Amino acid sequence: MRTPTDFESYTVSLIVVAGEGEGEETPMDRPRWRLGTRPDGDAWQGVIEFSAGRFTVSDLEGGSGIRVNGVHVERAELRHGDRIDLGDRVLQILIARRDAVPLFAPSRREGRVQREASSEPSAPDHGS
Repeated sequence: MRTPTDFESYTVSLIVVAGEGEGEETPMDRPRWRLGTRPDGDAWQGVIEFSAGRFTVSDLEGGSGIRVNGVHVERAELRHGDRIDLGDRVLQILIARRDAVPLFAPSRREGRVQREASSEPSAPDHGS
């Protein structure tokens, strides 16, 4: 399956799961987002960017200020559900493709496969 390369093909949001603003969800409406500020308020801690069909987070402090799923990173690719720890807050990224098919919707082909695999004989198909 091909990964879309344009930002508009995705719905993306960040949820604060711990720290100030816990429970707040913010939709990402552009392909570049700055994250947090250092305690002195002087600079941004990191940035989330979308490019070539991938979401990445980069630590603007040189690897000391951001963890993804518990691991210190300078740069990391993000996937749906990843947690980004900024020290004073933890964010979770939600990524969904706009054209994604729900997993619970069976296709017609799956229905045929299940019938063919059944041990019970079926009525002949006369082109219906």
